[in-house]
Amino acid sequence: MAKRPTIDVTFGPFPLSFPCLIEPDEKYNVYTANAVDDPNSAAMKEAKRIFASALKTFDLDPEEAKLPLVQETQKDPNAPAGTKKPKKIKTGKLVLKSKSQRPPTLFDAAGNEIDPKSINPGGGTIARVQGFIA
Repeated sequence: MAKRPTIDVTFGPFPLSFPCLIEPDEKYNVYTANAVDDPNSAAMKEAKRIFASALKTFDLDPEEAKLPLVQETQKDPNAPAGTKKPKKIKTGKLVLKSKSQRPPTLFDAAGNEIDPKSINPGGGTIARVQGFIA
């Protein structure tokens, strides 16, 4: 079986939303580091540039490729109280989704490895996400 082509990338810095870096997400059993930011921020512009370059490298149609860059949505805050499934509305921000079957290695700002037992990164943690695009 041929190996899938990959590109090593580093995204960010971004604020993370509900990161699962120490323990895997209970529902999907994967580690996640989803970044949420304004689409016009320097980090998001760079992420879009990286994905556009990857699409060209892999010779993929942007309409058919499933990119991990999506519009952030939230439950409608104006929905009547007691609504079982309130409508989702766009917030204007983008979410860069990332996941891994293996636990990520964590580093501090100086590049020193961090013991995962010594920290508990939560929503709002500013981080760079390094991985690969396949």
